[in-house]
Amino acid sequence: MPAGYDHPPFGRWSAVTTRAHGAGRVTCVGTVPGRDLARAVATWLAPAPASGWHDLPVSVTATTGTAPDGRRVHVVHNWSWQPAEASAPTDLVDVLGGAPVPGGGSVSLRAWDVWIFAADRGTM
Repeated sequence: MPAGYDHPPFGRWSAVTTRAHGAGRVTCVGTVPGRDLARAVATWLAPAPASGWHDLPVSVTATTGTAPDGRRVHVVHNWSWQPAEASAPTDLVDVLGGAPVPGGGSVSLRAWDVWIFAADRGTM
């Protein structure tokens, strides 16, 4: 993934570089990437979303982690003034309100909305 700087002194170096090391790979991003570069790097690093969230609208991000009790926690943001819809990757429960969202069900996000969901252990 060649990426460089459009800058007189820095143009001779790569903005993103990668090299195989042992059984893995070391990749260094030496810039603050814009949306397009960030998406390209993320897609290259993880071609299939590990969180299960697919085909999100451009304004929506989903971050997934594991709670101390083993449940998967999903934080879904809409970074826009326009409402957006996302499809739940698995059965989820709204952490704050307790409402269930079935897998494949619609998550409606208002402008600048944030939802926090939990899934059972062993699910996405």
